[in-house]
Amino acid sequence: MFSKIPTTTLLYITGILVSVSATIHADNLNTSGIVCRNYIAAEVKDIDYTASGVTNIAVDYRYIICPIPRSPINSGPVAEFFVDGFNTGNTSTTCTVMIHDYSGNFKTSTTFTEAGDTPGRAWDHAVFFNTTNQLTKYDYVSMYCSIPGNKQSVIYGITAVQP
Repeated sequence: MFSKIPTTTLLYITGILVSVSATIHADNLNTSGIVCRNYIAAEVKDIDYTASGVTNIAVDYRYIICPIPRSPINSGPVAEFFVDGFNTGNTSTTCTVMIHDYSGNFKTSTTFTEAGDTPGRAWDHAVFFNTTNQLTKYDYVSMYCSIPGNKQSVIYGITAVQP
């Protein structure tokens, strides 16, 4: 035997499902620092990858470049990214988060520096872009960093916060 569900109950349930689907958001995208690569081809042997991220084994500072995967977002919300890293005493890591359009044209960037202390300091740096005129739906995001040598810095990863 089948029970009959009143039409008003079905309309109520349908209304709930429609209102819930309008508020669904994408999940944040967490990317390990091991996706980063040496920026200068000749320095390929100076960049080392560990289970926790990317580091520089040379004596001097080296440059890395990292993709920042994200889902396309519509204009309106502010785009957030978090870069996680570590520095030992008296060293600093400087990174520039850059936006390019789908044709590869540079649009904008922001630069930050994080410093270590003794014996070391983990950091989590927030980066924000306005999606009305800085970051649009089909733009690409990447990060360029200068990291100190002798394994005194690690880039653990990057999170793209999805609104």
